[in-house]
Amino acid sequence: MNSGWAAALLIAALVSFFAYNFLVDSPQFKNDAGFISYETPTVFVEGASGGFNASCIAVAKSTSKYSWKDPHVEAKYFSGTGALIDTSTQRLSGTVLLSGGEAAIRVLDRAARDAASYARCEVAIKDASRR
Repeated sequence: MNSGWAAALLIAALVSFFAYNFLVDSPQFKNDAGFISYETPTVFVEGASGGFNASCIAVAKSTSKYSWKDPHVEAKYFSGTGALIDTSTQRLSGTVLLSGGEAAIRVLDRAARDAASYARCEVAIKDASRR
């Protein structure tokens, strides 16, 4: 085989490799969210009258084959009766959730209610960029 054909085959192989890895096998977080679990979400409310901050802290664990960065996290806050009383979303720039790893996450925002209203929280990553 002459060198022209060998170069053409090499270029075709490289184009195919990159097209598959970056177009066909380019995961979106929404398709991978089922591989993330959240352990021990805990609610904290701190501050003085009229100036409370609510935070939800949890550990995200991944069983995904992909790593994710800069997650957009949603926290939901519930009363003692289980009613949804507040919610907050935040992009956690610089946070990385490695494939098969775990990351501590925290959402902090101004509380909409008094401290005694917050009994528990749930947290979920709604979107992230592939690392």
